[in-house]
Amino acid sequence: MVVIYFLIIVISVCCYFYVMSIYKKYKNATVTSNKTGLDTAREILMANGLASMYVIETKGNLSDTYESGQKVIKLSTDVYHNASISSVGISAHQAGHAIQDKEQDNLIKLREVIYPLVRFANFMAYILFLVSLVLGLDNGLSLSAAILLLGIIADAAIIPVELDANKKAMANIKNLNICTDQELKELNILLQSYSIINLGGIAIDLVNLYYYIVNEINKRR
Repeated sequence: MVVIYFLIIVISVCCYFYVMSIYKKYKNATVTSNKTGLDTAREILMANGLASMYVIETKGNLSDTYESGQKVIKLSTDVYHNASISSVGISAHQAGHAIQDKEQDNLIKLREVIYPLVRFANFMAYILFLVSLVLGLDNGLSLSAAILLLGIIADAAIIPVELDANKKAMANIKNLNICTDQELKELNILLQSYSIINLGGIAIDLVNLYYYIVNEINKRR
C-alpha cells in the first residue's frame, strides 16, 4: 500500500510539473493576432451577449477565475496584459465559465458555491486523520474518510465543467479568428493539460480513501 501511495504521489507531482512546463512554453509564444488575455475575454463576452461583464486584473500567478456571484472575470497580471497562447487560452477558459453561468448550467453553480467549501473540508480531513492517528481516535478516522469522499465527489463533478469551458473557449477563439490553425492546436494542448491536475488530485484522494476503508475493515476483524 505504501509503495502504491508513493507512486501515486510521484505521478501527481510529475503531472503538475508537466502542466507548468506546458504553461511556461506557451507563455512565451505570442499569438499572431497579438490579442492579450484582456482582449480575448472581452471579445468572447461581447460575442455571447455579455458585453456589460467586467474583466479585471488581479494579483498573483495563475490566480485567474470567474466569480459568478460578482459576474466578473479576474485575470492575473501576466494573463491580463500578455498576448501569448497561455494568456489567450486561460482568459478564454474563464470566459467559457461566464457563458456557462449565462446558460444557467447547474454544475457551474456547484463549482462556485460548494466546491471551495468541500476543498477546505478535504484539507481538514487530512489534518483530522493525522490527529486521529496520533491519538488513536477511531471516530476521527471514520469522519476523515467521509469528508474525503465528499472531496472526491466534488473533484469528479468539476471535471465536466472544466472540459465544457475548454470546449467553449476553443469554439469562440476559432470563430473570432483570435488564433491561427496551428495556434489552435497548441491552445488545445494547453487547455487539456490542466485536466491532468484534477485527475491527479482524485487519484491521491482515492488511494487515501482506500487506506481508510482497509484500515477500518482490519480493525473490525
